[in-house]
Parts: sequence; structure tokens; C-alpha cells
Amino acid sequence: MASLLPAALQLVASLKRFFPGSRSVARSPYGVLLPREHHKVVTEDDIGGRRLIIIGDVHGCCDELTELLDQENISDNNTCVIFVGDLINKGPKNSQVVKLARQLLSYSVRGNHDEVCLLEWEMAQQNGGKLSDKFSWMNQLSTEDINWLYDMPYTISVPSRNFIVVHAGLVPGCNLQDQDLEEMITMRNVTEKDGVYTATKSNSDGVCWASKWEGPTHVYFGHDAQRFLQKHPYATGLDTGCVYGGHLTAIYPLTGKLVTVTCHDIYESP
Repeated sequence: MASLLPAALQLVASLKRFFPGSRSVARSPYGVLLPREHHKVVTEDDIGGRRLIIIGDVHGCCDELTELLDQENISDNNTCVIFVGDLINKGPKNSQVVKLARQLLSYSVRGNHDEVCLLEWEMAQQNGGKLSDKFSWMNQLSTEDINWLYDMPYTISVPSRNFIVVHAGLVPGCNLQDQDLEEMITMRNVTEKDGVYTATKSNSDGVCWASKWEGPTHVYFGHDAQRFLQKHPYATGLDTGCVYGGHLTAIYPLTGKLVTVTCHDIYESP
């Protein structure tokens, strides 16, 4: 909606003031503003006695997300929801997903497609607020919605439950603070030389990184729809290709119970 563009333009200016000097140096892998926290910690106080559920890549599939929430009777009062990133892009109802995620008071890590959308939004603001047709749905977002997207960290840790959420993966043997931001939202495999692992975006070069993750912290991730549901001793992949005609998958980390809903349509060719 055109009426929201002035507010969006004001947000860009306010971000420049809030992060003085950072717009030219502190950029994300896709060239947008970094979140205030790269690695967020969720405490038991944050959970507040609620259930915990982790939901795979939504990609704008709001109808399927709503079905999953209804099926599990999920609300902000009874469930702490964490998304593995790629909430938006490719699917049919992207703005609705953002607003629903915010209504749930949920948490989400950044995915590569979330960053793509933020980059498109920033470029539009520098071009008079004009978004391309593919990203015109972003005009429906409020300033608060945009802020929420910017605030998504690259990882979410829940130390009391011994798990961490990341979009694509973590390099085995590398400390969290030393993990590369781009690799955390794009990696699929790792190669190994002299006991040192190197991330790769390919899922044919090397082996799946999750198969080499030795814990003890369990990692929940998305991004790799080609491999569908992944179950490894210390890592679980939840991207089951909803936007491509597959399923939307979630897991209760305490019990390991999996929940799936079938896509309502094929929104993007695999």
C-alpha cells in the first residue's frame, strides 16, 4: 500500500541514526543491515512454562501454517514458537505470514530468503519506494513488521533445553562466535581436510554437515528441501518443501514428536 511507503522511508533514516556508521560497514551476507543480536539466547523465563515447537521453512505458505497452528491448538499463551527461517519469499501470502508470526510472539532465525526480501526492500527505498511486482507484497508490511524482520538473529539457542536453531547449518568443530554468517544461511554440506571442515553450498560436494555434527547441543535447521526431513543423532532438518508441493513440518523438541501438514498447492516449481 502506497500509504505505508513514507513510514518505510522513515525507518531507513531511523536505522541509520540508530546504527551510526554501520550502514557502510556492518552488512549482512546479502548486503542488508545486521540484526542487533547475531546469536540470541531464549531463557526459561522467555518460555514461561509454555510448550516449545520448532517450525520448518514456511516460504509464505500462510494457509498451511494456519492449519498447523489450528491442528496443534497453538497460541502465544500456550506455545513458544521458533521458526527456522525462510518465513517469506516464493509463496503466496508472505505478508500474512509475517503478521501471524508476530501475533504469536514467536522467534525466528534469518534465512537466505528473508535476507533477499530485506535487500529488495532496502533497494526500493533508495529508488523512491518502488518495489518490483514480485516483492510488491512488502508494501503491506508495517514499520513494526519490517523492524521485526531486521531483528531476526542468525541463531537462537535454548541452553536449558540443549538445542540451537539455525537456518542452514553450522560448521562442525567451529565455535558459535566464529561461524560465518553467510554459511549459516546457505550451507548444505562440508568437506574435510586434516580434521578441519569447510562449508559448501552444494549438496553434492562433500557430505551433509549435519551427519558430522557431534553435539552435544542438538541443532534444528531448514534450508535443504532436496533432502526433505533429516534425522541425525544431533541434528534435525525440518525443510520438507511446503512451497514446492511437499509438507510443512514442525517438531516438539522435548518429545521429538513431529507434526506435518500437506501443502495446498505447488506454489513454486522444485
